[in-house]
Amino acid sequence: MSIASDVRAFIEKVPINQVFYTRHLLHLGSRSAIDQETYRLVCAAKICRLADGIFVKRSSDMPKLSMFELAKHKAAAFSKEIVEHGKDIGKKLGISKKANKKTTFNVSGRASSSFRSHIHKRRIYLKATAARRFVGGKTKVGKIVRALWQLGKNNLNAKILKRATRNFSGKEIRVFHEAAFRVPGWLAEYTNRRVFLSQKLVI
Repeated sequence: MSIASDVRAFIEKVPINQVFYTRHLLHLGSRSAIDQETYRLVCAAKICRLADGIFVKRSSDMPKLSMFELAKHKAAAFSKEIVEHGKDIGKKLGISKKANKKTTFNVSGRASSSFRSHIHKRRIYLKATAARRFVGGKTKVGKIVRALWQLGKNNLNAKILKRATRNFSGKEIRVFHEAAFRVPGWLAEYTNRRVFLSQKLVI
């Protein structure tokens, strides 16, 4: 069988609406040959190119991925993880006046990058972030820690801390305290139990 036939056979087995990456096809032949065949299949409306190297099997009721979902796939194609950017979280929480002007997410690793979404017709930016900033991941506590971290030492105070953590449950408060061991000293001053309690922020 030719590389083109192998690519078509592989894609035939991919479930409708399931996202797949170019890297899933690389065992079938050269990158150039695979790119040529996926291009032909896109032109033939057999698959949809969501972004460079990211595709989905087409269907009449194909759901549109959000920019976060697409960015998550883009990061996963390179074995990386993404989370919502701290600045955008801060704006939603009302502790920051401005969100990112460009669609931006934090990505694990040392290299920042960007890519164009073919379905949203805009560029998405992945900003390299130190691993310890991923503390708490996509949990509410993790998001709030990143938002406070993003604010910076000179912009954080007890009033902002109270606003950001006002809906914490007892369990979330404990997790927040534990974050003190993984954040900078200036932020740990707010997340550690003694200071947190001294500000009377716990119900």
